[in-house]
Amino acid sequence: MKKFILPIVIVLAIFVFGGIMFGDKKSAEISYGENLKSSSLAAVEAVVMQEDLDAIDLNLSAKSVLVGDLNSDKIFLNLKGDERWPCASLTKLMTALIASEQIGVSEKIPVVDDHNSSYAFNSLVKGEVYRLGDLIKAMMSVSSNNAATAISKFYGEKEFIDAMQKKSAELEMFQTTFFDESGLSFLNQSTAEDLGRLAKYIYKNQRGILDVSRQNVVELWDISRGRKKTLSSINEFAGRNDFLGGKTGYIETSKGNLISIFKDGDKELFIVVLGSENRFGETLKVLNWVKKI
Repeated sequence: MKKFILPIVIVLAIFVFGGIMFGDKKSAEISYGENLKSSSLAAVEAVVMQEDLDAIDLNLSAKSVLVGDLNSDKIFLNLKGDERWPCASLTKLMTALIASEQIGVSEKIPVVDDHNSSYAFNSLVKGEVYRLGDLIKAMMSVSSNNAATAISKFYGEKEFIDAMQKKSAELEMFQTTFFDESGLSFLNQSTAEDLGRLAKYIYKNQRGILDVSRQNVVELWDISRGRKKTLSSINEFAGRNDFLGGKTGYIETSKGNLISIFKDGDKELFIVVLGSENRFGETLKVLNWVKKI
């Protein structure tokens, strides 16, 4: 009888152990599913959409791309959206946001320097005085660096950068750091996912900032001299009927950055392109692709 006991024990052990193994597998699958549900939508979509990207061969030079719907929070494409990259003048979206929320658009602010004029296209001139609303126009249309500097110095430079960083934390932009208000420093860095959060917040809460960028031409009023200044937008999408706003950015270390929001039927699509050799062309390529899916 004893000779049969060992085989029976072995069989029972296999049965029990096997049941535990299968039970563990099921638990693991449930746990994995719960982890997917609890993780960010962007992270889940990234796996799916990367496969689609490879299949359709968009042939993008951009280092990072994120496309989503502002209303549904659905992400259509997430290409390395969690990788940090120099913001360049996309920084000015946060500058405009902090200024709007904490200073007020009617405040009179002097232009304190013009040393950034070579970067700022139709630059403002030291000694001119504008209302904050006009300085935001200059930042959003021609990416004026000395408009951003004027705002920061009026508020207090250190305090302003601290406010930018604090707002980033509030918006859960945990991969974002700011060292200046204009974006000239390559140390100003973020991710496409973080910048998507910023664009969504501004669109929902301070849409006037983005409305300015829709215009081909903006007019500023220099209070100190009592004269008008006209600036032509550097954003190629300005004036398009389906364009709801956006911001350009470029420094040598970032190449071409661009945030754009477009209307497509009942969808309001945001597109973040970072590190592109052809930011406008690649944004359109992605926009046309997402319209077809």
